[in-house]
Amino acid sequence: KRPWLLLGELGNWQNLRTSATVLLATAPLGLARPWTLIALVPGLMLALLSAHPEQHVLQLHYGVELVPVASLITIAGAKRIQTYMSAQRLALMVGTTALLATIWVSPFSGFGPSALAAERGPITAEHLRAVNEALKLIPDGAPVSAQAGLAPRLSHRRELGEFPASRDTLAWVIVDTSAHRTDFDFNDELDQVRAQYTMVFGNDGVEVYARRPTP
Repeated sequence: KRPWLLLGELGNWQNLRTSATVLLATAPLGLARPWTLIALVPGLMLALLSAHPEQHVLQLHYGVELVPVASLITIAGAKRIQTYMSAQRLALMVGTTALLATIWVSPFSGFGPSALAAERGPITAEHLRAVNEALKLIPDGAPVSAQAGLAPRLSHRRELGEFPASRDTLAWVIVDTSAHRTDFDFNDELDQVRAQYTMVFGNDGVEVYARRPTP
Protein backbone atom coordinates (compact mmCIF):
# COMPACT_ATOMS: atom_id res chain seq x y z
CA LYS A 1 0.00 0.00 0.00
CA ARG A 2 2.98 2.32 0.56
CA PRO A 3 5.56 1.48 -2.14
CA TRP A 4 7.63 4.56 -1.29
CA LEU A 5 8.48 2.98 2.07
CA LEU A 6 9.90 -0.03 0.22
CA LEU A 7 11.95 2.21 -2.06
CA GLY A 8 13.18 4.18 0.93
CA GLU A 9 14.31 1.01 2.67
CA LEU A 10 16.12 -0.30 -0.39
CA GLY A 11 17.75 3.07 -1.03
CA ASN A 12 19.29 3.71 2.37
CA TRP A 13 23.06 4.03 2.73
CA GLN A 14 23.67 0.59 4.25
CA ASN A 15 21.74 -1.17 1.50
CA LEU A 16 23.48 0.81 -1.24
CA ARG A 17 26.82 -0.07 0.31
CA THR A 18 25.93 -3.76 0.48
CA SER A 19 24.72 -3.75 -3.14
CA ALA A 20 27.89 -2.00 -4.33
CA THR A 21 30.04 -4.50 -2.44
CA VAL A 22 28.21 -7.44 -4.03
CA LEU A 23 28.60 -5.96 -7.50
CA LEU A 24 32.25 -4.97 -7.18
CA ALA A 25 33.26 -8.18 -5.41
CA THR A 26 31.41 -10.73 -7.51
CA ALA A 27 30.46 -9.40 -10.93
CA PRO A 28 32.24 -6.15 -11.89
CA LEU A 29 32.74 -7.41 -15.47
CA GLY A 30 28.96 -7.58 -15.72
CA LEU A 31 29.04 -3.81 -16.27
CA ALA A 32 30.04 -4.66 -19.85
CA ARG A 33 26.56 -6.19 -20.24
CA PRO A 34 24.46 -4.16 -17.77
CA TRP A 35 21.22 -5.99 -18.51
CA THR A 36 22.69 -9.21 -17.04
CA LEU A 37 22.92 -7.56 -13.61
CA ILE A 38 19.13 -7.84 -13.35
CA ALA A 39 19.69 -11.49 -12.40
CA LEU A 40 21.20 -10.36 -9.09
CA VAL A 41 18.12 -8.34 -8.11
CA PRO A 42 15.93 -11.14 -6.60
CA GLY A 43 18.66 -12.43 -4.30
CA LEU A 44 19.70 -8.93 -3.28
CA MET A 45 16.15 -7.85 -2.50
CA LEU A 46 15.60 -10.96 -0.39
CA ALA A 47 18.62 -10.01 1.69
CA LEU A 48 18.12 -6.25 1.85
CA LEU A 49 14.53 -6.57 3.02
CA SER A 50 15.33 -9.20 5.65
CA ALA A 51 14.96 -8.33 9.33
CA HIS A 52 17.76 -10.76 10.22
CA PRO A 53 20.88 -8.59 10.72
CA GLU A 54 23.40 -11.01 9.17
CA GLN A 55 21.23 -11.72 6.13
CA HIS A 56 20.53 -8.01 5.73
CA VAL A 57 24.23 -7.28 5.05
CA LEU A 58 25.04 -10.68 3.47
CA GLN A 59 27.29 -11.87 6.30
CA LEU A 60 28.07 -15.52 6.98
CA HIS A 61 26.55 -17.78 4.28
CA TYR A 62 23.70 -15.53 3.21
CA GLY A 63 25.26 -14.38 -0.07
CA VAL A 64 26.15 -17.83 -1.35
CA GLU A 65 23.14 -18.13 -3.67
CA LEU A 66 24.37 -15.04 -5.55
CA VAL A 67 27.75 -16.60 -6.39
CA PRO A 68 26.72 -18.87 -9.31
CA VAL A 69 24.59 -16.06 -10.78
CA ALA A 70 27.48 -13.62 -10.46
CA SER A 71 29.82 -16.15 -12.08
CA LEU A 72 27.58 -16.42 -15.14
CA ILE A 73 27.33 -12.62 -15.31
CA THR A 74 31.13 -12.38 -15.16
CA ILE A 75 31.50 -14.88 -18.01
CA ALA A 76 29.03 -12.93 -20.13
CA GLY A 77 30.87 -9.69 -19.42
CA ALA A 78 34.24 -11.26 -20.20
CA LYS A 79 32.95 -12.55 -23.54
CA ARG A 80 31.87 -9.02 -24.43
CA ILE A 81 35.18 -7.46 -23.37
CA GLN A 82 37.13 -10.13 -25.28
CA THR A 83 36.14 -8.46 -28.55
CA TYR A 84 38.12 -5.36 -27.55
CA MET A 85 41.32 -6.84 -26.08
CA SER A 86 43.60 -9.84 -26.25
CA ALA A 87 43.03 -12.99 -24.20
CA GLN A 88 46.15 -12.22 -22.15
CA ARG A 89 44.94 -8.76 -21.17
CA LEU A 90 41.50 -10.11 -20.39
CA ALA A 91 43.01 -12.79 -18.14
CA LEU A 92 45.04 -10.11 -16.37
CA MET A 93 41.91 -7.99 -15.89
CA VAL A 94 39.91 -10.91 -14.49
CA GLY A 95 42.74 -11.91 -12.16
CA THR A 96 43.29 -8.36 -10.92
CA THR A 97 39.57 -7.89 -10.38
CA ALA A 98 39.37 -11.12 -8.37
CA LEU A 99 42.34 -10.07 -6.22
CA LEU A 100 40.93 -6.62 -5.50
CA ALA A 101 37.52 -8.12 -4.73
CA THR A 102 39.09 -10.56 -2.27
CA ILE A 103 40.86 -7.71 -0.51
CA TRP A 104 37.64 -5.66 -0.47
CA VAL A 105 35.51 -8.30 1.26
CA SER A 106 38.30 -9.72 3.41
CA PRO A 107 37.57 -9.85 7.16
CA PHE A 108 40.72 -7.74 7.57
CA SER A 109 39.37 -4.98 5.33
CA GLY A 110 37.36 -2.08 6.69
CA PHE A 111 35.52 -1.64 3.38
CA GLY A 112 33.35 -4.74 3.20
CA PRO A 113 29.98 -5.12 4.95
CA SER A 114 31.50 -6.95 7.89
CA ALA A 115 34.92 -6.13 9.33
CA LEU A 116 35.17 -9.29 11.43
CA ALA A 117 38.80 -8.63 12.32
CA ALA A 118 37.62 -5.83 14.62
CA GLU A 119 35.49 -8.27 16.62
CA ARG A 120 38.28 -10.51 17.87
CA GLY A 121 41.99 -11.10 17.69
CA PRO A 122 43.69 -14.15 16.19
CA ILE A 123 42.62 -17.58 17.42
CA THR A 124 45.29 -19.04 19.70
CA ALA A 125 46.09 -22.61 20.71
CA GLU A 126 45.01 -21.71 24.25
CA HIS A 127 41.62 -20.60 22.98
CA LEU A 128 41.12 -23.80 20.98
CA ARG A 129 41.96 -25.84 24.09
CA ALA A 130 39.40 -23.85 26.06
CA VAL A 131 36.73 -24.58 23.42
CA ASN A 132 37.52 -28.31 23.45
CA GLU A 133 37.48 -28.46 27.26
CA ALA A 134 34.15 -26.63 27.38
CA LEU A 135 32.52 -28.94 24.85
CA LYS A 136 33.58 -32.03 26.84
CA LEU A 137 31.77 -30.75 29.93
CA ILE A 138 28.33 -30.86 28.30
CA PRO A 139 26.76 -34.29 28.97
CA ASP A 140 26.07 -36.53 25.99
CA GLY A 141 22.53 -36.11 24.77
CA ALA A 142 21.89 -32.98 26.84
CA PRO A 143 19.92 -30.22 25.03
CA VAL A 144 22.22 -27.28 24.28
CA SER A 145 21.87 -23.64 23.26
CA ALA A 146 25.12 -22.82 21.46
CA GLN A 147 26.53 -19.73 19.82
CA ALA A 148 26.59 -19.93 16.01
CA GLY A 149 30.33 -20.64 15.75
CA LEU A 150 30.11 -23.47 18.28
CA ALA A 151 26.85 -25.05 17.13
CA PRO A 152 28.42 -27.11 14.30
CA ARG A 153 30.56 -28.91 16.90
CA LEU A 154 27.35 -30.06 18.57
CA SER A 155 25.23 -30.74 15.51
CA HIS A 156 25.06 -34.50 16.21
CA ARG A 157 22.81 -33.83 19.19
CA ARG A 158 19.09 -34.31 18.95
CA GLU A 159 18.27 -31.04 20.73
CA LEU A 160 20.41 -28.10 19.66
CA GLY A 161 19.51 -24.44 19.26
CA GLU A 162 21.37 -21.27 18.36
CA PHE A 163 22.03 -18.93 21.27
CA PRO A 164 20.29 -16.77 22.33
CA ALA A 165 17.01 -17.63 20.61
CA SER A 166 16.73 -21.10 22.15
CA ARG A 167 18.17 -20.55 25.60
CA ASP A 168 14.84 -20.56 27.46
CA THR A 169 14.02 -24.13 26.48
CA LEU A 170 17.42 -25.86 26.67
CA ALA A 171 19.28 -26.94 29.79
CA TRP A 172 22.84 -26.05 28.75
CA VAL A 173 24.37 -22.95 27.21
CA ILE A 174 27.81 -22.54 25.62
CA VAL A 175 29.14 -19.26 24.24
CA ASP A 176 32.40 -17.76 23.04
CA THR A 177 32.32 -14.09 24.01
CA SER A 178 35.33 -13.28 21.81
CA ALA A 179 33.84 -14.74 18.63
CA HIS A 180 31.51 -13.36 15.97
CA ARG A 181 28.00 -12.79 17.30
CA THR A 182 24.85 -13.25 15.27
CA ASP A 183 22.51 -11.35 17.57
CA PHE A 184 22.61 -7.68 18.53
CA ASP A 185 21.15 -8.48 21.99
CA PHE A 186 23.93 -10.96 22.78
CA ASN A 187 25.24 -9.19 25.89
CA ASP A 188 21.79 -8.66 27.39
CA GLU A 189 20.86 -12.29 26.81
CA LEU A 190 24.15 -13.50 28.28
CA ASP A 191 23.58 -11.38 31.40
CA GLN A 192 20.25 -13.16 31.86
CA VAL A 193 21.93 -16.54 31.50
CA ARG A 194 24.53 -15.58 34.11
CA ALA A 195 21.72 -14.63 36.49
CA GLN A 196 19.58 -17.74 35.91
CA TYR A 197 22.14 -20.50 35.21
CA THR A 198 25.16 -21.89 37.03
CA MET A 199 28.55 -21.32 35.38
CA VAL A 200 30.29 -24.64 34.85
CA PHE A 201 33.28 -23.41 32.87
CA GLY A 202 34.93 -20.12 31.99
CA ASN A 203 38.26 -19.68 30.23
CA ASP A 204 39.55 -17.29 27.55
CA GLY A 205 36.07 -16.03 26.74
CA VAL A 206 34.50 -19.51 26.43
CA GLU A 207 31.69 -20.02 28.95
CA VAL A 208 29.44 -22.98 29.77
CA TYR A 209 26.28 -22.74 31.87
CA ALA A 210 23.86 -25.32 33.25
CA ARG A 211 20.28 -24.56 34.17
CA ARG A 212 19.73 -24.46 37.92
CA PRO A 213 17.37 -27.15 39.19
CA THR A 214 13.83 -26.01 39.95
CA PRO A 215 13.28 -25.80 43.73
